Amino acid sequence: MAAETSTSAKAYKIAVIKIGSNTLTDDEGKCDRAYLADLAHQVARVRREGWRVIIVSSGAIPCGLEALGLPLRRPDDMPTVQAAASVGQRVLLAAYDQVFSPYGMLTSLVLLTRRDTADRNAYLHARDTFRRLVELNAVPIVNENDTVSVEQIKFGDNDTLAALVACLANADRVVILSDIDGLYTSNPKTDPSAQLIKRVGRITPRNSCRRVGRWQRCWLGRHDHQAYERACAWCGGHSARHLQRPRRRCRCALACRRPNWNAVHGCRCSA
Repeated sequence: MAAETSTSAKAYKIAVIKIGSNTLTDDEGKCDRAYLADLAHQVARVRREGWRVIIVSSGAIPCGLEALGLPLRRPDDMPTVQAAASVGQRVLLAAYDQVFSPYGMLTSLVLLTRRDTADRNAYLHARDTFRRLVELNAVPIVNENDTVSVEQIKFGDNDTLAALVACLANADRVVILSDIDGLYTSNPKTDPSAQLIKRVGRITPRNSCRRVGRWQRCWLGRHDHQAYERACAWCGGHSARHLQRPRRRCRCALACRRPNWNAVHGCRCSA
């Protein structure tokens, strides 16, 4: 049985970086390998500055559709979705390995469902696995196990999964790389008057997504303010700082020389 004892003081800081499907794919819905190469460079840099990194990555389904030669739109039937996830997870991990290995970074694959963490003993084993991978200096690539997931055991979004992984790994920071600039008062793609909320010190009835509302889904993924808010609340309870950055600025979030963070997202550094 996994031990329930707490870990000793860490000799390094841990960051969980979440990357959504829309961030990881190009305008045609294909895996953006140039983006991954840039990400690898940034991760290598922050690792030299004392961080260990865990990546929560979407993108298996579009990678699988591309590899299978299927139309780059979400299939209508679940078996095809899960088959694409099965093929795509291998393709996605190979893409990560290809760009990370030149920097001497070894990647690993961790696939989870809610069932894997609902049981206390399974949760502890998952926690110990993450912490041991980090100790061994690997870069875990984490995703929901879409090949076997059904509605009853799905996390539903990788913001929630990233927050859970942060708790499992005792992370110091969670960074969401997104194709939008942050939390808005409404959907900026449909509402020209939408304003960016630059700093959220705490979640209140005024800025809560229960008031702002959800975003619409798209075939690759979704922008869901309520999921984002839920992840922030989980991280706040765990004392991990939660940041949202534009898709190409993870170094700014992690490698700031004089970090001065006190918000859900936003940066006061010049990096």
